[in-house]
Amino acid sequence: MQRRGLVLSLLLHLKQICNHPDQYLGTEEYSPAQSGKFEMLRQLAQTISEKRERVLVFTQFRELTGYLDDYLAEIFGRRGGVIHGGIPVKARNEIVERFQSEAYVPYLVLSVKAGGTGLNLTNANHVIHFDRWWNPSVENQATDRAFRIGQDKNVMVCINSSARARWRKKSTR
Repeated sequence: MQRRGLVLSLLLHLKQICNHPDQYLGTEEYSPAQSGKFEMLRQLAQTISEKRERVLVFTQFRELTGYLDDYLAEIFGRRGGVIHGGIPVKARNEIVERFQSEAYVPYLVLSVKAGGTGLNLTNANHVIHFDRWWNPSVENQATDRAFRIGQDKNVMVCINSSARARWRKKSTR
C-alpha cells in the first residue's frame, strides 16, 4: 500500500512538472517561457482570439486556475472567468450567465471537478484540457459542458499532453 501511495505521489508531481515547473516547486513566477504547455496555450488562444470565439480551459489543479486566468487575460486583452470549488454557487451562476450572454467573454478557466457537471456552456466552441484527468470519463463529462442541447456551433477539443495537441471536431448539427 505504501508503494502505491508513493507511485501516485510521483505521478502527481510529474503532472505538475509537465504543467509548469513552478507548480511543482511552489513558486509563483510562472514564466510562460519555462513551460511548453503555456506556450502551446498561447498559440491556441491567439487563434481563438483572432476569430473572436470562446474557449473553456480545464485543469485538474485548482491552484493553477489563477495563473491560467492571468495568462489568458493577457492574450485576449480582457478577463474571462474562473470556476473552481472555492467559488460560491451564486458567484458561479453569475459567471456562467455572463459567459452565456451576448457580451464577449472569451474564456472560462475551470477546475475539472467544479466544472465537470451541471453547467451549460454552449457559447464555447473550443475546449482545451490543459492537463489530463486521472479518469477519462470525468474528462469527457467536462468536455460535454460545451456539447449541450442548444449548441449550434462545431466544437473543437484539444487534449494537451506535454507539447502535443490532438483536435477532435464534434458537430451537433
